[in-house]
Amino acid sequence: MSSGRGRFTAPATVVLLLISCLLSVAPASAAVAGTTIQRIDDYLQEKLDENGVPGAALAIVEADRTVHLQAFGKTGRGDESVGLQTPFIICSVSKSFTALAVMQLAEQGQIDLDAPAGHYLSWFDVSPGGRSEEVTIRTLLNQTSGLPTTAGGAAMRYLDEKSIRATAQTLIGEKLQSSPGTEFRYSNANYVLLGAVVEAVSGESYQSYLRRHIFAPLRMGRTYVDLSEAEQHGLAQGHRYWFGWTAPHTSYTTGLIPAGGVISTAPDMGRYLRMMLNGGQLGDRRVLSRRGVATLTRPAVPATVGPWAKSQDVSYGMGWYVGGEPFGHEPAVFHPGGSPDFGSMAILLPKQRQGLILLYNATPEVELPGAAGDVDRIPAGAVSILMGDDPATGWSMHTYYVVFDLLVAILLGTAIWGLVRTIRRPVRPAPSSARAAWRISR
Repeated sequence: MSSGRGRFTAPATVVLLLISCLLSVAPASAAVAGTTIQRIDDYLQEKLDENGVPGAALAIVEADRTVHLQAFGKTGRGDESVGLQTPFIICSVSKSFTALAVMQLAEQGQIDLDAPAGHYLSWFDVSPGGRSEEVTIRTLLNQTSGLPTTAGGAAMRYLDEKSIRATAQTLIGEKLQSSPGTEFRYSNANYVLLGAVVEAVSGESYQSYLRRHIFAPLRMGRTYVDLSEAEQHGLAQGHRYWFGWTAPHTSYTTGLIPAGGVISTAPDMGRYLRMMLNGGQLGDRRVLSRRGVATLTRPAVPATVGPWAKSQDVSYGMGWYVGGEPFGHEPAVFHPGGSPDFGSMAILLPKQRQGLILLYNATPEVELPGAAGDVDRIPAGAVSILMGDDPATGWSMHTYYVVFDLLVAILLGTAIWGLVRTIRRPVRPAPSSARAAWRISR
C-alpha cells in the first residue's frame, strides 16, 4: 500500500499545484477587470459632476456578453434617478441604424448602393442642374454627397415638425458645395434622404421598418422611434447649458429620426453593439451578413472629428467613423452624437472585441470658443481607461463658462463704467466769441 501511495503522490501533487495556481490567478484577473470597471465608473461620476450633466447610462460589452451596466445621476424629472431602463435620445448614433437598414435592403437586392438617390426618390433634385444623378446612395452613406452641413436650414435643426419625406423634400434645389463622391461633409440631410429611401423601397414607414427588422430581432424592447411612447416609458429630460448651468429642454423632430431621433437604453444599445462585434448576429438572430457589417465599417473617405479625440486621423464609413486611434493605442469604430439637449457616444474596439456606449442628458446648445467637445471627452476618456490608457485631459464646461462669464462681466463692466463716466462728466459752456477771439490774439 505504501508503494501504491508513493506512485500517485507526485502526479497528485502536480495537479494540486496546478489547481492552486489557477485559483490564485483567477481572482487576480477578476480583480483587474473589476478595478478597471470601478475606475471607469469613478471617472464618469467625477466628469459628469464637473460638467453639470444631470444623468447618464453606461454599457460595456464583449462580443458574447454584456460586461457592465451602470446608471448615474438624475433623469431631470423631479428627483427621479436614472435607471438601467431609462431611455435617452441617442442623437447621431441613429445614423448607424439608418445605414444598417439601407444595407439590409441592399442585401435583399432592393437597393443598389451605386444607383442615384433619384432612382428611389423621383422628386429628388439638387442645384446646379444635372448633378442629381451623381448623388448616389453610397455618397449619402459616406457623407460625400456634396450637400452642405447646413442643408435644409431650419428643417434640419430640430425647429420644425414634418414627416421624414416632407423634411427630405425641403432639400429640393439645394446647392451642392462639392462634387459628389469627392469630399466629406457631415450633414443630417444625407441621412434624412436615406430614411426617405428606406420608406420608398420598403413600402413602410421608417419607424415601422426599424421596429420590425432591427429592434424586434435584436430584442431591443426598450428602443423607440416615437417621442410620446418613449416619454410613457420614462424618457430622461434633456438639458442645455446656459452660462454654465443646465436648464431642462427636449428637442425632437420626427423628420430627423433617421439622422438623430432613435431613443434607447443602455442595455438595448449594448445588445446592438454586440451584434456589430459579432458580424451582424446576436445569439441565433442575424440581421446582416458579415460582409455587410464589413462594408458599413470600411473606411471610405478621410473625415474629421472633434478636438476631444487623441488622434484626428479617422475616416467615415457608412454611419460610423472608422480607424485612427482616437481613444488610445488601437483603431476604433465609433460615432458621437449630440442634439441640443442630449448626447451619446458608441464605440467598438474590434481588436479587443469590446464595445462601450454612454448616453447622457445634457449638451451645449452653443459651443464656446475653445470648448468644443468637452462633454464628448467624457465617454472618450472612459474608453481610454477600458483600453488601459490614460484619458485625455481638458477643462470642464463649468470651467469654460466661469472664464467666459468672467470675461463677459469684465467687458460689460468696462463698457458700463465708460458710459457712466461720460454721463457724469460736467458739460463746460462754450467760450463767447469775444473771449475766443481774445484767446486767439494772445
